[in-house]
Parts: sequence; C-alpha cells; structure tokens
Amino acid sequence: MNPITPFSFLDYFSRRLGLDDHICCLLPRRYERVLISTLIDCRFMCYRPSAMVVATMLHVIDMLESCIGEEYQEQLFSILGIVKDNVTIVIR
Repeated sequence: MNPITPFSFLDYFSRRLGLDDHICCLLPRRYERVLISTLIDCRFMCYRPSAMVVATMLHVIDMLESCIGEEYQEQLFSILGIVKDNVTIVIR
C-alpha cells in the first residue's frame, strides 16, 4: 500500500473545484511549490494531508484571483464538506 500524502489529494481536489482553463493551467505548479515549502516545516506534521492541501489551494487561489477567492473558498468547502475553522488554523 502507498502512504497517503497531501499530493494524493491535490489532483482530486483540483478537478472537483472545476476551475476554468486559464487558472487551471497555472495552479498545479504553484500548489506543489507552496505545499513542498510547508512540508519542510515540522510544525505542519500534526495536520491531516487533506487539510494541508485545502489550505494550500486556498492560499494559492487567493494569490491569483483575490476578487473571486471567496467564491472558490465556499465552493471548495461545500464540495469537500470540510469545516472552515479547521482549515483556517492551518493557513495561519
């Protein structure tokens, strides 16, 4: 069996979010860069891989499209059924 890592969730969550083609081309590399930089820090090891990916996605989407970031946030939370408070702790 393969271990479950944040990268296991990355492609799945991206497809479920249904981003348009322009944004979809830019995001995978940026997700990976931010995720790798956070995985190096041992303070993030206490969080679930799925929460790490959602926090990373929200951070990157806010950097790219701040005007529609709220819309994507609500869509992501509703699709995945994740409590917003759990993810905002990781983002901080």
